[in-house]
Amino acid sequence: MQETCFKAKFGKREYSFQLGHAQLYELETGAEWRDDPGLRQLALMHAQLTADRARGPIPKLFARLRSGDWTMPDVTHTIRLALIGGGASAEEAQTLVAGHVLDRPLAASVQLAIAAVGAALVGKKEAAAA
Repeated sequence: MQETCFKAKFGKREYSFQLGHAQLYELETGAEWRDDPGLRQLALMHAQLTADRARGPIPKLFARLRSGDWTMPDVTHTIRLALIGGGASAEEAQTLVAGHVLDRPLAASVQLAIAAVGAALVGKKEAAAA
């Protein structure tokens, strides 16, 4: 199995980034992952009722990021969730995104989002080569 966690410089230091199953689920549905299948279904139904939060399948997110047809939430949520998957707390991830993505040139952030989704899909070595 390919390694999906990688380290990258973000701001002034290096952080771990990984999109695990819980983070991928949240990216796709807009709903937080719940360990209990019943709670997970309720969270998904809530996200579907607020349809603007649902972002669609991960391969489509990857295609949007790579083609330049991305939205700000595509970039910010991907990086925030990859930081959480890499071990940051939700609060730390939100603070980092606010400080290093928002109100700054987006090119580096888009590349980081592409790397995170690519690593989740094919592993970090193959994603780096793409």
